[in-house]
Amino acid sequence: MAQIRIKRSTGSTAPSSSALANAELAFTEGDDILYYGEGTSGSTAASVIKIGGSGAFCDLTSAQTLAGNKTFSNNVVVNGNLTVSGTTTTVNTTNTTLKDNLLELNSGVSSNSSDAGLLIERGSTGNNAFIGWDESVDKFTIGT
Repeated sequence: MAQIRIKRSTGSTAPSSSALANAELAFTEGDDILYYGEGTSGSTAASVIKIGGSGAFCDLTSAQTLAGNKTFSNNVVVNGNLTVSGTTTTVNTTNTTLKDNLLELNSGVSSNSSDAGLLIERGSTGNNAFIGWDESVDKFTIGT
């Protein structure tokens, strides 16, 4: 008969792998986190994995802030608005399709002090190309 053993701690420190056996659970009351001992390394777990509680999982029904880098290996579908805050947004695709018929550049600026347009990277064999608005002459310009 298999047994489930849960160790309880009033602290808030994750148990070490030597404190748990394979498939043994530990709960720390100080931070409300549940840990799982994984893999056999003699009579102790090879590693300890956070499996439940604060910061252990993504809440699927309410708002939550997730820290750290996240990588998704398959498709991601967003139903609703997507807000990206940062200094650089990189899209690494072969083709980008936009349904919008207007693109707004320089959104939110309070003065017309910056040029705006499209910069076309041409690699190491030629100068980049530019199509856009030149504020210094108050005209559209096309050039390299």
